[in-house]
Amino acid sequence: MLAKMKPLIPAKIRRRMFKWYHINELPVELLVEIFLRCLPTCTFPIPSRRDAPLLLGRICRTWRSVTLNTPRLWARITLVYRCWNPSVLDDWPRISRNFHRLGIHEWLRRSGNSPLSFKMEHHQFHLSYSESEHLLALTLQAVAHRWQAVHLQDLDNCICNSFILQIIRSPGRTPMLTDLQLLGVRLTKNGPQDIPCASQLSTFYIYSKFVIPHGNFHALRELRIGLFEPSIRYSSVFAQFPLLQILELTFQPESPTQYETRTATVVHTLQYLHTFIFVDKWCVDANLWLLNMFDTPVLNSLAIRTHNCGHHEGTHLSNFLLRCGGQLQQLMLLVTGYDTSCSGIGGFTQHTPILETLCTGYNTGLLLVDLTTCPTISQIDIIDEHYCDTGQSNTDLPAGVMRAVSAILSQWKVSRLEERSKTVSPFVVKVPRRYLSQILKRQEVKKWIRQGLHVGPLPSPDESWWDRQL
Repeated sequence: MLAKMKPLIPAKIRRRMFKWYHINELPVELLVEIFLRCLPTCTFPIPSRRDAPLLLGRICRTWRSVTLNTPRLWARITLVYRCWNPSVLDDWPRISRNFHRLGIHEWLRRSGNSPLSFKMEHHQFHLSYSESEHLLALTLQAVAHRWQAVHLQDLDNCICNSFILQIIRSPGRTPMLTDLQLLGVRLTKNGPQDIPCASQLSTFYIYSKFVIPHGNFHALRELRIGLFEPSIRYSSVFAQFPLLQILELTFQPESPTQYETRTATVVHTLQYLHTFIFVDKWCVDANLWLLNMFDTPVLNSLAIRTHNCGHHEGTHLSNFLLRCGGQLQQLMLLVTGYDTSCSGIGGFTQHTPILETLCTGYNTGLLLVDLTTCPTISQIDIIDEHYCDTGQSNTDLPAGVMRAVSAILSQWKVSRLEERSKTVSPFVVKVPRRYLSQILKRQEVKKWIRQGLHVGPLPSPDESWWDRQL
């Protein structure tokens, strides 16, 4: 059709419509910014010809020139040994050794003097090819003064783990390091060790059964601890982080303990903390009693996932919200095994006067949501509890989801429509995407949509503010 119509279009208009504006005509500065946006945002680039930045240099001569002369494109890298395909298993060590001998040097050369960020994970093959392993470690050691972010993950069988940790623990070796992540990394069993660069860290992730290293973390803004041990002896740890803004605690499974021993009397005031993620779904007993250790006057976002929540645990949460919920605007509360005979959690919204968004499971939501006590709430996210616990999804609409939606609709009608029948502010209910089409077909939902209700899909868990990183 376009070929038939093209001769009928006046030449002037035709030239304007079909002129090819090549991207290479853009200023180099703008082209550089476009290339930087092509890099992954949630991780570091991998040295693959199928991904940026290597892919960008294969398009044309101009692009290659731009990529080679832009050090920021090469300032981040992921070094990974991971191959689960037996057909290419024999070639994988050779490919990796070649990159460690030659490729890594060229990558670092292209990065110029830019601050360097790297991630190392799954170095299983280093057990058989120690030569390339030492070459890689020595190459990284030579640029330790440029390390800005170091992420180590699952390196228990790799000598690079101890080698890099030794450099980090050496005073003055890493003056630019601000982001340190130790995930599944074997630490010393003899107790914590000092980290000389602790005073300059702004981000620290640690996933280990051993205790946090000592250090003056007075510049730390984000702390995420996996396998956190619910013990009073950890209470002194939080005195090291006076400027902390984001805190995540993921508890390790533990044996049952008597409630009399599960009390906290030390209160740490984290006056800048705005996001708190608290996950203990794997523990035998709930650990909400640890909330008594914290005072967070400017807390904006709180996410709690727990189970076996009885009267005492519910009281701990209610007291924490009473003390710290005055500025809370986002709350994610996923409680399984909730004791319906206890009133410790019920009616918690009376302690959150400016709450705007509530994320909760479709079963616990029936017990916890009370719009009449929180007039500022404008969005409720109904989370699939089964998917959060198992990672398995079901396309059939659970009856609990529809019951939760109906309960919210009835409360919304009472708290919003009757008071402001003609000036209803937008109210949003978000449900798992796989259930959205079935919910939108319900007549009662269609009715309230015409009254101003918005029903939409939830973002994926890894895009949600409450998603745990460890």
